[in-house]
Amino acid sequence: ILFCPFDSDMMKLKSMALACLVIQTSSLVLCTRYSRKQGGERYLISTSVFFGELLKLIISVAVLLYQNNFSAAKVWQLSFGDMSSALKMSLPSFLYSVQSNLLFFALGNLQAAVYQVLYQTKILTTALFFVVMLGKPLSFQQWVALALLASGVVLANRGEMKPQTAAVVVSAVPEDNTFLGFVAVLCACCTSGFAGVYFEKVLKTTDVSLWVRNVQLCFFGSLVAFGVIFWQDAEEVRAAGTLLKGYNTLTYWVIFLQAAGGLVVAVVVKYADNVIKTFASALSIIASTVISYFVFPDTYISIQFAVGAFVAILATFLYSSKTEYVTAQICATSQKDRKGGHNFKTDQTKDAELNKV
Repeated sequence: ILFCPFDSDMMKLKSMALACLVIQTSSLVLCTRYSRKQGGERYLISTSVFFGELLKLIISVAVLLYQNNFSAAKVWQLSFGDMSSALKMSLPSFLYSVQSNLLFFALGNLQAAVYQVLYQTKILTTALFFVVMLGKPLSFQQWVALALLASGVVLANRGEMKPQTAAVVVSAVPEDNTFLGFVAVLCACCTSGFAGVYFEKVLKTTDVSLWVRNVQLCFFGSLVAFGVIFWQDAEEVRAAGTLLKGYNTLTYWVIFLQAAGGLVVAVVVKYADNVIKTFASALSIIASTVISYFVFPDTYISIQFAVGAFVAILATFLYSSKTEYVTAQICATSQKDRKGGHNFKTDQTKDAELNKV
């Protein structure tokens, strides 16, 4: 997918992207949940976030080197030649690092299935930031979808476990705090929405490639994540004498999946459309719920949770279906860019006209 030309079979590319997103999202949720529930010494969340950012940076630099005939000087010039432009990525880098730490914390305190449904609230926060920051009005259908999403999230959260077994579950796993996990997910949704809209705004108002922005984003993200380690876990790192405290094979898989997620989404944004992300979100909810039911003993799927999950999935499809036409036009514009004759100001005018649609 990383090097697939835009003019290739789009249906095949979309199917591959869909499969990758579903597998990555479901696997990351389940692996993270399981890794935090294992006995023995726990790994530090802050260090796993740092290594995830570092891995994304290495892969993004490798892609840019491939695209520029392995010229390190050219890659450096493209990425940091204009430092004022590169610094625009420092804010979303900070927010994404905060988001990653919040999500790790949430997964340690929520069932995987509940987490997946709650995290769909990011659609609501993203929509609100779209309206405020980009001035994009939402249709009546989209507002209805957002209301359905909120309802589905509430239903799913209330149907998390059997009322009669709640005390048993809490006593069996004393470190779990469902309320704090819930708050962490909502905060992560806010940072995700703001950072995503800000990132889109920067991409649409500057003529810089997506992979250059990825390098900038991951570079600043790595610095922020490294700072978080010593702000949050300095004493534990000194005591252990290593950043790899509590690491095992599963921990490295979590880091790999976390890095892969950011890169796969970047490829989807570049070559596919929002409908792909809609399918991936919906299918990953179903997949992680079914798998976690058999893997984690504290997972209980009530009728109320099932209804809430269904409503959230329905809302996701309903919200995204309105943007399919606009996204198709943007993809067509991107195809022209690859063939030459790019006029960025003209493209911005076309985007403004499409937004009116």
